[in-house]
Amino acid sequence: LCALGLARTSGIRAQKRTDLIYNPGRDGDEEADGPSEASVTVVLSNEDGTLDRSQVVSAAGTENVGDVSEITIKRRVKETEDNYYSYYYLNGRSVNLSDVQDLLAAAGVTPEGYNVVMQGDVTEIINMTPYQRRGIIDEIAGVAEFDEKKEAAYEELDTVEDRIGEADLRIGEKQDRLDRLEDERETALQYQEFRDELAEYRGYLKASELEEKRETLADVESDIDDAEAELDDRRDELDAKQGKLTRLEGDLADLNREIETKGEDEQIEIRSEIEEIKGEISRLEDKIETGEERAADAETERRDAFVQIDRKEETIDDLDAEIREVKVEKASVKSEIATKRSELADVEAEIEGADTEFDELKSELSDKKERVESLREEKNELQREKDRLLDEARRRSNAVSETREELEEARESIPERKARISELHSELDKAQKNQSTIEDGVADLFAEKAEVSERLEEVEADLREKQNEYAKLEAAADERGDASWPRAVTEVKNGGIDGVHGAVGVL
Repeated sequence: LCALGLARTSGIRAQKRTDLIYNPGRDGDEEADGPSEASVTVVLSNEDGTLDRSQVVSAAGTENVGDVSEITIKRRVKETEDNYYSYYYLNGRSVNLSDVQDLLAAAGVTPEGYNVVMQGDVTEIINMTPYQRRGIIDEIAGVAEFDEKKEAAYEELDTVEDRIGEADLRIGEKQDRLDRLEDERETALQYQEFRDELAEYRGYLKASELEEKRETLADVESDIDDAEAELDDRRDELDAKQGKLTRLEGDLADLNREIETKGEDEQIEIRSEIEEIKGEISRLEDKIETGEERAADAETERRDAFVQIDRKEETIDDLDAEIREVKVEKASVKSEIATKRSELADVEAEIEGADTEFDELKSELSDKKERVESLREEKNELQREKDRLLDEARRRSNAVSETREELEEARESIPERKARISELHSELDKAQKNQSTIEDGVADLFAEKAEVSERLEEVEADLREKQNEYAKLEAAADERGDASWPRAVTEVKNGGIDGVHGAVGVL
């Protein structure tokens, strides 16, 4: 066990490894010289090829390992003045303890195994419960390894199922978010539809306004044509007067020349004629200037008239609406007055016809008056309700404006939401791919579980067969009289192996 590295120092009754070195003790007062190292060599038969050459070469780290039909493991403990060292050798090649343990584990020899029965193990096995003994048998037969693998597979399966549950939760969250985004998309599409309808109606409105503007333009152009015709007439008149003025100026020049050639009396007469002509020219110029001013004033008045006409038409429309409302209200009031007069006439007739019922009729009249007052109050309340409804309509109009602004913001956020939807689709695709991978892994685990179960059944069948064989061997041993020891112990005792002298129980 020391050479194979299967036991601790305390397990072989030593406090430290140097205690394993032979110590001859003291001889008198002089200290006897002893060896400074100790070694233990274990030779294992590998004739059945349990370990192939490649495994031994891998453990030794070299091809020069000699014949591998025998595996030689040696441990050497060397003491120095300051410390001590422990060395391992495999077929004469220096190796580490881990290399030795890995090689032995490949042959089924492990520190936790039952390849070597230590002192006290037999007593412990005897005192064990049947369940614990079954565990030892399963471990020796290799069934425990499959049980461990099965438990590990179950644990891994639980982990995978937990991951699948988490993936389902994430997929559910993504689906909920996708549904919300789908609703937002429907809202955005509906907003887009309303926006298109609004654009269409605005187009209709603009077309109607354009038609009205065209009609107004035609009227204005007609007025302009009339004004231009009038202006042309005024210009023709002005040209005629200017021509007349030119002729008069020519006559005036002729008169001046004639004055120069005539006498004083004639000059005085001619000068008076000239003054008259100048006065007439001045009057004509004043008339021309006045005509031009009148033409400008007429143009201004015409434009103002168009503006006033539009205002008057709007005022007329408002007045017509008010007149209609007043007529309706008047008709309603007349109807109510007629009703009240009819009721009053009936009451008066009843008062005149029955003096004995005067008090009752008076009370009824009072009730009627109260009813009239109630109706008036109700009318006022209806008027207040109408005002409230108008305020509510204005508030709703403001709310519609705010909603349109929100819709505009939602429309602006549509590209971002579409990008987010694309990202969510990508994440969903990844999650579906991960789910497919997990499902494949679960299927592989179930397949491995089925395979392990089949192998377990085979091992259990083999174990039952071995148990039956063991029972037969024990029965045969009982017949030979060797029932005190197991068959394996009896075979070893009777095998004539060097160094084997008896069982532990005879110590």
